[in-house]
Amino acid sequence: LRFIIAFDQSMLNKELPRGPRIDRRISHAPSRDDRQTKERDLFRGHRAIGPAIIVAADTTIALDGRILGKPRSSEEVRSMLRQLSGRTHAVHTGLALVQLPDMERRSAVETTLVTFSPLTDAEITQYLASGEPFDKAGAYAIQGHAGRFIPRIEGDYFNVVGLPLARLYHLLRELGWGEE
Repeated sequence: LRFIIAFDQSMLNKELPRGPRIDRRISHAPSRDDRQTKERDLFRGHRAIGPAIIVAADTTIALDGRILGKPRSSEEVRSMLRQLSGRTHAVHTGLALVQLPDMERRSAVETTLVTFSPLTDAEITQYLASGEPFDKAGAYAIQGHAGRFIPRIEGDYFNVVGLPLARLYHLLRELGWGEE
């Protein structure tokens, strides 16, 4: 059994698992109009491999009913961090698994609440200079320099990093996977 991990371009060469049974595939987040086409193309290319499980995940930040995506500029980084400063927000990660060749599917959403300490403009400027916030939803990485600004989380730490391991393990077990 092989694992095929579909992930966002920003995760390239980051904290993804590696191994002889894991294929890494880049998959840009599709628009609503082309999701079915991308899904069909992804599955078509892997049905010939034999037994496999495709794992896809995406993480987003929600605050006051708004989604904070990945910042495109320094000003967006500053704006997002000011909004998060001294507040609690939700981190949602959607997981989708498809077992090939039978196309059995599992999906779930994991939510974790994250509380930021109040941030000064100097702290925001220093964090911005690290370059870390640019490819992260909500403009921060809890596993990096921003961890010092986060005194409390309620839920799965790995969800905030981007892959809720306990939920993933549960879904894999539902598909009959076991650690051989």
